[in-house]
Amino acid sequence: MSRALAEYAAGTLPLPRSVTSTKAGNRRGRSVFATDEVWSGADERRVKDAVRSMSALCEVLLDAYARGDIHPYARMVTTAQREVLAASQSTESDASVGTLPASVAA
Repeated sequence: MSRALAEYAAGTLPLPRSVTSTKAGNRRGRSVFATDEVWSGADERRVKDAVRSMSALCEVLLDAYARGDIHPYARMVTTAQREVLAASQSTESDASVGTLPASVAA
């Protein structure tokens, strides 16, 4: 959920416009943790997309993911790869986001 919110906030995950039902089923609360930046970005976009609340946004994204309508991108890396990637992105302002340096990708 956090990954989907981050991608939605960044504008790289489109909001699906179809939902399976307008009635809510049984619910149990779950906590979703996001940075203030992700939360604010997702909340701003949610308002523009006319979604009634952040909870409703999470439900729409989860429903779309469960139906296979959206596919948040995730890549698994080792701790060493993450550190090299983070260091290279902080020193190169024009680096492509999400691209591992050749020395780490192998």
